[in-house]
Amino acid sequence: MGTISKSIKVLVLGHGGFIGRNLTKYLREHGYNVKTLPRDKDLTDYNNVVEATRNVDWVFSMAADMGGVGYFSEQNYYPPINNFLIDLNVLRACEHNKVKRLFYPASACAYSTHLMNDGYKLAEHMLDYPAEPDQMYGWEKAKFPPQIAYKAIRAVKSGEIEVWGDGTQTRTFLYIDDAIRKIMAVMEDDNYWGPVNIGSSKEVTVNDVVKVCCDILEIKPQIKYNLDKPVGPKRRRCSNEKYNKHYGKYDEVSLKNGFTQLIKYIQNE
Repeated sequence: MGTISKSIKVLVLGHGGFIGRNLTKYLREHGYNVKTLPRDKDLTDYNNVVEATRNVDWVFSMAADMGGVGYFSEQNYYPPINNFLIDLNVLRACEHNKVKRLFYPASACAYSTHLMNDGYKLAEHMLDYPAEPDQMYGWEKAKFPPQIAYKAIRAVKSGEIEVWGDGTQTRTFLYIDDAIRKIMAVMEDDNYWGPVNIGSSKEVTVNDVVKVCCDILEIKPQIKYNLDKPVGPKRRRCSNEKYNKHYGKYDEVSLKNGFTQLIKYIQNE
């Protein structure tokens, strides 16, 4: 990792979101000169974006019209239209203002659905065209952990949790502190190694996550499986080989410890 001057000016777009909020906190705690925008600033308006990116060195583009699989299934193509506009505006504005570094996060849905369902460990070279992302929101930022944590907390009183699908679909989860650390390792490196996965190597089922949350809360609710709801790909796991090669490997917060902290955070809101 190279030596970075903390005097550089950083713009965090989407600082009100979960990752953006934690990233902004980290940057300020580590001495970066951080700029954010009011949450009602319309980033689909190019003029707003070009003004925001003026006289900054780095941009973290975390802003998006986003939600879970239910939100995207219901809203159809409207979120992608908004997100494409935001992304194009950010790219054009960064070029216009000669921003030195831009961090652009997409979701794991950027990978082809059939690769996920066939159980492939998703590696960066699989992003090559022809692109076939998981639904239209595949190139965008996409959330599951808070939703299942909220459901588990509500189950303390209700005695039941609704799970979309049969619960056997798999995902990987990276705790926010680990995610921020990995993001900063990419941004602070002297070299650019191309697109890289920022994720966990531990694959778990939705049922595993539900059990972890229930164990944390010491409850045994009734699990109701709603097979009529969208569930996304049957399986999703990523390869961290490229990241580990260029940025190093370290121990991650465990699934149980991560969800313990998330549940405590939600309960204290």
